[in-house]
Amino acid sequence: MQQSTIPGIYNYCDRWCERCPFTGRCLLYAQEQELTEEQKDPGNPAFWEVISESFQKAIELLYKAAEEQGIDLDAVVDEAAEEPEPEMPPHHQALYQTAHDYTVRGIKWLENNRDAFEEVEAEINRQLRMGIDKRTEGVELGEALSVVQWYAGMVSAKTFRALKGYEDMDEDFWAGPHQSDANGSAKMALICIERSLGAWKIILNHLPDRTDELLGLLVLLERSRRGLKQAFPDAEKFIRPGFDEQ
Repeated sequence: MQQSTIPGIYNYCDRWCERCPFTGRCLLYAQEQELTEEQKDPGNPAFWEVISESFQKAIELLYKAAEEQGIDLDAVVDEAAEEPEPEMPPHHQALYQTAHDYTVRGIKWLENNRDAFEEVEAEINRQLRMGIDKRTEGVELGEALSVVQWYAGMVSAKTFRALKGYEDMDEDFWAGPHQSDANGSAKMALICIERSLGAWKIILNHLPDRTDELLGLLVLLERSRRGLKQAFPDAEKFIRPGFDEQ
């Protein structure tokens, strides 16, 4: 018996579908599986046709929901256009900058050190040929690299989304401030950070000669983690659809 989809589950996930136990209940995943290879390629016109259709569907659903709630979207848009979007407070800007610096430096470090990973892999393979079982270490390093690469960009993206929604946490349309999008995004940012911290420490064990470089990345992650916990003390209380429900 096919289980029903979980509304909004894709809003607070890490988009690592290959490792997700809920793909069978995710509407976004199901829609993506129906796409052809041409529709997945940004260089193909078919990709942009899908984007356009999705946008139109989203707009239609938005207006329908607004009508049911008695909200005049056109009036809301006009009012919003008259007021410039406020800048982030300085302490929020500093927090985002820390996350952004990590993303930039982390990706750059990975790109610049591919040779080091190849050397470690070659050494593991050499010891395997000599009868020294290093398969566990090889899998461990490969997994750590996969984790830091996957989450590198998400740390700053989720942090930015959380901070941009900070002022809206007390709005009535959330099921309490702890269930606001800001807290949900902050929780996802923290998950990405904590998993990345663990992965970088594994990489550090394999590359002790690069300790100084890696410690700089770990410091940025830890500052981001502490800053998010201070700015969003209720982030851990956020219940992610599917993932945190019993």
